[in-house]
Amino acid sequence: MKNNRTSHSFIKTLTVLCSGFLTILLMAAQCGTNPPPSFSKPTINSFTASPPSLPAGGGSVTLSWDVKDATTLSIDSGVGAVTGTSKTVSVTSNTSFTLTATNAEGSTTQITSVSVGAGADTSPPTITSIEPQDGATGVTKDANIVITFSEKMDQAATQTAYQSTSLPSSNVTFTWNAESTVMTVKPNAALAYATGTDLNAVTAQSYSFSLTTTAKDSAGNALATVSSSFSTLRRINLSLPNQLETGGTFYNDNTYIIGPQQETQVGYRNGFYGRGYYSVDLSSIPSAVKEEALEVAVLSIHKNGVVGNPYAGPAFNNSVFLDHMNYGNGLNQVGLYSLKNLSEIGVFDSASNGVNGFESKDVTDAVRDDLNNRDSRGSRSQYRLRFPIGTTVSDTTKDAYVGFSSSATIALSYLIP
Repeated sequence: MKNNRTSHSFIKTLTVLCSGFLTILLMAAQCGTNPPPSFSKPTINSFTASPPSLPAGGGSVTLSWDVKDATTLSIDSGVGAVTGTSKTVSVTSNTSFTLTATNAEGSTTQITSVSVGAGADTSPPTITSIEPQDGATGVTKDANIVITFSEKMDQAATQTAYQSTSLPSSNVTFTWNAESTVMTVKPNAALAYATGTDLNAVTAQSYSFSLTTTAKDSAGNALATVSSSFSTLRRINLSLPNQLETGGTFYNDNTYIIGPQQETQVGYRNGFYGRGYYSVDLSSIPSAVKEEALEVAVLSIHKNGVVGNPYAGPAFNNSVFLDHMNYGNGLNQVGLYSLKNLSEIGVFDSASNGVNGFESKDVTDAVRDDLNNRDSRGSRSQYRLRFPIGTTVSDTTKDAYVGFSSSATIALSYLIP
């Protein structure tokens, strides 16, 4: 009996030892081959919308997803928190949905979209702008008509709808922008200006046109009839005489002869050098006419004859020069002979021009400058004819001068609305 008890105790002890040893081996094996798991943000394998497109008006769409390791799911665009693997929603317009999957490590997103077809276009097009504007005045001769529409137009139908008696379609060229929303009507020739000499009697040239209901948008909706008109600038032609009482001949001894008394003598006479002065009144030109409105101005003076040989001297100086001046109310001022000019316009007369006849010079820039400074210059445009002193006479015992008429004119044209 003693031996049996001893055997049973030994077996029990051995069993406990083996069980503990096995447990240790298992724990050791686990520590060596299975490290603790590592965590990461959720994975979205797919996120889709079915169907991805709907007809006009919209309908129902099923949003489906396949997501791994997420603790929460949500969809924007009014859907909110979701569970499971799908959600049916109502869609009425083009919509993008963003699925957000979240766990303790962060969030992952993915987007899917649904398109909704447009309904039939039943709205008529409108005109958003016309240039020149309806009723515009003072339009320049190179202007185009530019019409902007609210939507894409049928180009051929819209061009057919253009109607005008003053600027017919046979006299214009149509062009469009890439979107077919802007039609440009380009006249094939310059627009006309009404022309005359009396500002109050000249009526501006008017142009008008209309677009009829033949004009349609790309969906076939008709444009309501639209009419518009504008007028161009008026061209006024004037011939302005000089003021005889404020011009004439001024000599280098400070004596002078006022214009109406005799001709203007430029050169050498009776022992002194003379220069000719002319002053033209611009006050008949409206104050609204600024320098840029002046098209052209030409000064003309009659050459009466030549005494002696005033053109003798170096080649560059054998001519009568024209200066743009600002000498004031008249010739009664000391030093006028050598008064500095505003600018030298250039040669007005030379020996090659003949004995007599009208001489002319473009003075457009000078008159523009005077219009720009009319207040300080008394609405005058003034000029001087001169030879360079000391180079025009070879024999100072003889007279040598050019006689010009004391009268002069500036022929000009200006533009005004």
